[in-house]
Amino acid sequence: MFGRKCLSALFALGLAAVLWPGQSAADSHATITVTTTKDLLNICTLADDDAMRERGINYCLGYIDGAVSYHDAISASTELDRFVCYPETATVEIGAAVFIEWARQNQGNAEFMGTAPVVGVVRALEAKWPCA
Repeated sequence: MFGRKCLSALFALGLAAVLWPGQSAADSHATITVTTTKDLLNICTLADDDAMRERGINYCLGYIDGAVSYHDAISASTELDRFVCYPETATVEIGAAVFIEWARQNQGNAEFMGTAPVVGVVRALEAKWPCA
């Protein structure tokens, strides 16, 4: 049986492998590229007057929804413990707000901000809603 540390690493790697290929989206105007937690924070918090704001917010919400969906699927179908035990009333918008707040509080942490964004999302949500 794997220890919690091994399972944590396996979970993070699996989640990154699933989400990593879809991290760039292009249209005729600009490309969104998200490779770090800091990149995702930047996309999730574009200024109101930024031409990319609507796309950025949609990307942010979709990314977080995908990360949570993967977390739920893998923890339901394996012996991997849940990392995040969010309330039934949580929405993707609430999850995004939790991620943004956590990421802003940790902007000075180069390790956290430099990791794959899926790791940052899980860290943020686990900090808010840890499992007992």
